[in-house]
Amino acid sequence: MNRWIGYTFIACVLILFTELLSGYIVAQYGRRAEPAFFRAARLLSASLNSGAANNLTDTEKGPILADNLNNPFMSNAPDSILVRLHPFIDFSNVHALSTDGTVNSTSNDFFGFRNGKNFYFENRDADDLFIVLSGGSECAGYSHIDLTISDAIQRQLQTHTEKNVKVLNLCMNSYVLAHEIQTYVHLGYEMKPDVVISHSGWNDVIYGLLVSEEFLQTGLIYNKTQELWLEPLYSAVKETPPPNIFASFNTDSSELITQAYVKQAQKYKEIANSNGSVFMLGLQSYNPIIENGGMREIHENVHRTMAVISASLPQDLVSVDFSTEGGGITFVDSVHSSQESVNVIAETYVRYISRHHSSLLE
Repeated sequence: MNRWIGYTFIACVLILFTELLSGYIVAQYGRRAEPAFFRAARLLSASLNSGAANNLTDTEKGPILADNLNNPFMSNAPDSILVRLHPFIDFSNVHALSTDGTVNSTSNDFFGFRNGKNFYFENRDADDLFIVLSGGSECAGYSHIDLTISDAIQRQLQTHTEKNVKVLNLCMNSYVLAHEIQTYVHLGYEMKPDVVISHSGWNDVIYGLLVSEEFLQTGLIYNKTQELWLEPLYSAVKETPPPNIFASFNTDSSELITQAYVKQAQKYKEIANSNGSVFMLGLQSYNPIIENGGMREIHENVHRTMAVISASLPQDLVSVDFSTEGGGITFVDSVHSSQESVNVIAETYVRYISRHHSSLLE
């Protein structure tokens, strides 16, 4: 009996020692919400196996395919995670309303944008009329199940030219101009598009109301929800961001937000022009009716700031101001237009191109 007690005691000591040693390994390599022993084993296994993987020949590694499976930032996330961290472009994975009213990932390309094909891996035909469209969830098609704005632009513009019209949709939920610029530089610049369209405004304003003055002064507005990434990234933070990012906001920052928006739009235009592209800025429209509820006050501030931007944009910068020329556009919420409005928005862009850049169609 005493012998079994002794064996049990020794076993407990070994388990405790193993867990302590595993905990030390985890502390060196990072934390995860799982027992330290299993985490340590997985880290060590990955470390040991990485050397073998690095010694594989190109043939043994296999070809790189234009498929999401070869993009771990897209394919390695649980299906339930709609916003996926991605280097070079901050975050990705377009998601939209479904017919049953739920929000789900759409059919996305290699980098998580809503395109039917991967334009990135093919050589662009110089005779094509190639367009890049960037912006937030409105042009990503959050409320457009059947046809997106980029689809409609392609179809309508194709009736005006014998060229093969292609539109690369680089719109993403919650993107601001800063995101649009870096995404264009990394994914659209090499294609030397004929036209670059930014369909934007709302996200820069609503997130601009939430960020500090220092960011606004440098023209940098970011998606406030990105602050919520800090805690899981660092395991501990000095100050936990509030779960409701709209709980408090600035009420006197319209001028700074306008300056930041104009600064980024001009930067985007200069980059596009330097690459031989026509740049078009479309200041998006929004629902003039503000519903009662928890978001009413901040939406009132968004409306006031959008009006300031509309009145302040240089004439040589803005191409279409949908906030004043948005006749015929209806909405499903505060900013997302109805499916029926897609063709109205596309027609406005196509008409502008036909009138002011008709040489592109020849």
